[in-house]
Amino acid sequence: MENVSQEISWADAKLYKKADGNEIIAVPVDIKLNSGAKANGSYLLMISKTGNTYKPVTSFNEKKNYFVENIVSAKIRDWYSDAIKPNNKNTVLNNTNKGKVMAVDEAMDCVAWYLTETYYDEEGNVIQYYEHFMYEIRQTLIDGGTDPTEPPCNASLGAPSSEQISLNKTEEVVGIDTFDVAKPKWKFYNGLTFWFTSTERIAVKVKSGVRSWHSMDHVKVDHVGIWACGDVELLSHKATAHLATASNTDSYVDIDFRLKPQPLNGPSLLSPAENSVARWNINFEKTY
Repeated sequence: MENVSQEISWADAKLYKKADGNEIIAVPVDIKLNSGAKANGSYLLMISKTGNTYKPVTSFNEKKNYFVENIVSAKIRDWYSDAIKPNNKNTVLNNTNKGKVMAVDEAMDCVAWYLTETYYDEEGNVIQYYEHFMYEIRQTLIDGGTDPTEPPCNASLGAPSSEQISLNKTEEVVGIDTFDVAKPKWKFYNGLTFWFTSTERIAVKVKSGVRSWHSMDHVKVDHVGIWACGDVELLSHKATAHLATASNTDSYVDIDFRLKPQPLNGPSLLSPAENSVARWNINFEKTY
């Protein structure tokens, strides 16, 4: 097996702004062999920018210098859409089927969706590559599209979480009483490219150096990031705050919720009912 290197042609990079305001940076890439010769075909690196998040995908064409000669906004849009479509890894995509969802063979009637992440150094060389399984969906090629009557195989998006993101502590004085107040934000569901957070408000009364629980309230939930394979909605949620009565026990919040994923190609899905819990002690230290 011969080693290869990459040369990214930043001078030929173009910026395409999507209708939703997010951006795609498209830049041609040369793949060079040890001998110095260029690999056949053309390669394009496309980096999507959503807020402060960047995600790379790549596209390939058999023609030499194809992307350098055709790199215009409409083309970038189409190349990016094709690059994030589901791909059956056991099927070769030929010219007649470009832009279609590939039919699966008789022995395997589910198409797997993967999220791939490639990390480059400052010179454009690949230093890490990850491939994450997202989910499988049952699909059949019918006139270039999918058969909507086929049910999804499964929907592995992520998992309930209890990871804390921030704490945001303040002090409040009401009359002669002093309160320590924290607004912890934590992930109650963690996907590969998106997550749902919950924010609580916890107040502890402080008198002569002695701390005692005062109140705990759920504030809000937020959706952060995007699902690389489509859209996902927080269909329902119910957050319940449990204030401890003794200073040596934890207060906690539990959230019952349900997600509704909508793949780019395929019917809407419905995740099972799920639950996530987060706990804090009287010093606002997260214990679970």
